[in-house]
Amino acid sequence: MGLSGCVRRIGVEPFNDNKVQDWLERCHFGSFETGKLYRDSDLEMRELELALNDLGG
Repeated sequence: MGLSGCVRRIGVEPFNDNKVQDWLERCHFGSFETGKLYRDSDLEMRELELALNDLGG
C-alpha cells in the first residue's frame, strides 16, 4: 500500500460503519429507540461475538 492508500485509510476508515459500531448503536446503552435495540441479552451477546469475529479479517 502506498502513501496515498495509507492516508486514505487513516482519513476515511474512522467514518465507515462496521459491525462493532452497529452493535454499539443497538446494544442496551445504544443510541437507537427502544424498538431497534436488541430484544434480549442472549441475542445481544451473539451479535457482539459476530461483530468481533468480523474484525479479525
